[in-house]
Amino acid sequence: MRNGSSCGPLAPLAEGVASIGNQQYVELKRGFIQYPQIWVVTVAPPGAAKSPTDDAARGPLDELQAIAMSVY
Repeated sequence: MRNGSSCGPLAPLAEGVASIGNQQYVELKRGFIQYPQIWVVTVAPPGAAKSPTDDAARGPLDELQAIAMSVY
């Protein structure tokens, strides 16, 4: 990310997969449905800018959520 953090690109990936939710799935065989799942953990020492990285990744989704709530 370009926000000065060294926490890497996994936060945007996790937020993107989270936005899919259970809308998409793969039917591996008849009657067996698999939904997308990804587990991401940010491990870094205190003061390593973990929160700014997460906030930058989640920002666009927060904006979309706010718009959806105002319409609702």
